[in-house]
Amino acid sequence: MEETNFLKPKEVEIEDKVANEKNMYVISKIPAFEAVSIFDQELPALVVNMLNINSLSRDRIKELTLNIMKYVAIKKDDRLIPLTTAALIDNHCPSFETVNELLKQMINYNTSFFKDGKSLNFLKRLEALATEKITEMLTRLSDRLSTKN
Repeated sequence: MEETNFLKPKEVEIEDKVANEKNMYVISKIPAFEAVSIFDQELPALVVNMLNINSLSRDRIKELTLNIMKYVAIKKDDRLIPLTTAALIDNHCPSFETVNELLKQMINYNTSFFKDGKSLNFLKRLEALATEKITEMLTRLSDRLSTKN
């Protein structure tokens, strides 16, 4: 196999139920310095932005996805081809479901936060906060619509 910059590469099989197919990918540990940026700054900021719908940036989501997905590759003729561009991701991931699963795999492989149930409390708090924000938005929208009628 050709030399790559991948650290501790690991093969994973992703089943995409939307596209009804299974594909093999190679995921990698992200180098420590870059992982600090992704997991300590970008990912939490993205989650906070997602809860504040008005400030959600599609460019930020795309940038974070590309920063993580460049450590995912496909194997072709004993070579690893990293998915470094949107075009490569689109060509080798049959649907959003595959990209989403690969992102989850990368987060699990590169952090201990999501192992051993540690994320459960975080995700429950996140769900409660998201539900609260969505309820507030829907209540405001409902109030506006009822005053117009």
